[in-house]
Amino acid sequence: MTRLDTDPRPGADSDPAPEPVTGRDAVAEMQPYQLRVSYDAQRTITQAPPAGLPSRLAWTVYRFVTGELVRDPTGAGVQLGAALSGVWSARRPGYRVLYEVDEQHRVVTVLVVRLEPT
Repeated sequence: MTRLDTDPRPGADSDPAPEPVTGRDAVAEMQPYQLRVSYDAQRTITQAPPAGLPSRLAWTVYRFVTGELVRDPTGAGVQLGAALSGVWSARRPGYRVLYEVDEQHRVVTVLVVRLEPT
């Protein structure tokens, strides 16, 4: 052989099998949740003030909801209790998102998007 970087043994170049992903990193490997948005939340995101959010903040909310929230809804917020059991809240600078998570059907439903004072 004239090349020094080749190995004459068959299978010498093959990498070992990857280890299974477990724990929090396994969430990134799973398919994202389906997204549903209530009429009120949709109106808040898509309309201009005073009924909706300023355009820059609306884009930030859109990126959060379609990105981080559908990939890991339970890690993106905290579960509320008492009268709002089953509802999750994700607070970010300038806004708050209230949503429900259906683990069985893998659906996230955004209920409310609200402007929060910073």
